Amino acid sequence: MNLIISCELTAPPSEIGAFRNLTHYATVFKKMDCLVESDPDTVDFYYHWLKQNYAYDFVKQFVNKREVTGIRLNYDRIKRLTFNNLGEMIFIVSMVR
Repeated sequence: MNLIISCELTAPPSEIGAFRNLTHYATVFKKMDCLVESDPDTVDFYYHWLKQNYAYDFVKQFVNKREVTGIRLNYDRIKRLTFNNLGEMIFIVSMVR
């Protein structure tokens, strides 16, 4: 199963630690593939941002928007990923079988 995270949720105002914790939980405990969804012209920016901030450990790869299926965390619905809403995001991921 894929966990597809919108690239906008990886950068400020989102908290990089919350992103890393979410991808860690999804990868280790739920055996999900964490994918970051972005436009082809922004992949380099977000890749370097995640690598520079040590948050790329549990990201399997970058994908184009709407290229793959899975559980999707969109920037349209969630404006930022922080420690305040991390529990809710982990709960959503935990409900996946």
